[in-house]
Amino acid sequence: MFGVTPCPATIFTFGLLLTTMRPVPRWLLVIPVVWSLIGGSAAILLHVPQDWLLLGSGCIAAPLIVARDRHTIRGTGFA
Repeated sequence: MFGVTPCPATIFTFGLLLTTMRPVPRWLLVIPVVWSLIGGSAAILLHVPQDWLLLGSGCIAAPLIVARDRHTIRGTGFA
């Protein structure tokens, strides 16, 4: 049942945002980043090893999206 549980849906959202060609509005990153921090806290506090990927995806994908968008806006984009 993909899409019902928030943690896999958050990781999928980061993947979709990474595949966009146009710059992503920063406000659109707020919910997935906050949820990755909340869900990732379960990895630490409740010892849930499955949530380490959620925490890692938020820490890796958000800076990649922001950096890509900066390069795209400046005209030195990846495309």
